[in-house]
Amino acid sequence: MKSFLMILCLAILTFAMIGVANSIVVFEDNFDAENGGSYLLNYDTFANWSVSDGSVDLIGLGSPWDWFPSYGLFIDMDGSTSDAGKMTSKPIALVPNSTYTLTYDLAGNQRMDQDDSVIVLVNGGSLVNNVHSIYWEKPFATFSVTFNSGTATNAIISFEGTGNDNIGMLLDNVKLEIVILAVEIDIKPGSYPNSINLGSKGVIPVAIFSSQDFDATTVDPGTVQLAGSGVAVRGNKFMSHEEDVNGDGLMDLVVQVETENLNPNTFQCGYAELTGTTYEGLSIVGWDEIRIVPK
Repeated sequence: MKSFLMILCLAILTFAMIGVANSIVVFEDNFDAENGGSYLLNYDTFANWSVSDGSVDLIGLGSPWDWFPSYGLFIDMDGSTSDAGKMTSKPIALVPNSTYTLTYDLAGNQRMDQDDSVIVLVNGGSLVNNVHSIYWEKPFATFSVTFNSGTATNAIISFEGTGNDNIGMLLDNVKLEIVILAVEIDIKPGSYPNSINLGSKGVIPVAIFSSQDFDATTVDPGTVQLAGSGVAVRGNKFMSHEEDVNGDGLMDLVVQVETENLNPNTFQCGYAELTGTTYEGLSIVGWDEIRIVPK
């Protein structure tokens, strides 16, 4: 088990990979299925959210407030009780030390010449803490924020409106995606410490472990790098094979990395970083301890 300090030391490295691969949507809500597809003021029976500290209105499609027909139903964050509400999501499972992007659409209130605000939090502000104030005539625009989950195993997203005049900012299309998945790896499986002689002309075995939520055999060996060194090629084939290394009944991927190409300048906190991409384009990252021995 990696220590909390190690996680803090390495988490920032994953941000360098953002944007180079696809992502997986872990939560998405456009509110169009709420209330049978019909608008309702002071709506509080959302499938994925609870409402507290006031009220919100489900408006848009079919309502007198259908300013953006292509958006279907959306939320007025200041409902019809003269007290803006707070929407809080159900817990959303996270993979610790992985990188996520939260996106959402916000628009001005479209009715009154005033700037309203919405507070966006993830896990009470420990992962995300944003405040948006938007001019009243502004149409929907997409906002995004990227964060590392650290030690968190769940995310709770909240949107809180401000004001008490029944006219608030508009919210739609909330989506949470994992963009870099943290995976467990083992350099030189069965060996500890993981001692490496950089003068060696050989290869280093590295196991990438599967889990209940991740199939390591979907990783493309041609994309894998450990501390800057790629998977060795012999006979026009990458040196890799599938094996249940840890005996959990799941097939893992074992790759052979060229020793002489390892870059010790990339080591962080005594750990080497492995990066790669699945055949579907999801980026992965993992770390394991490494020790360099004299040549």
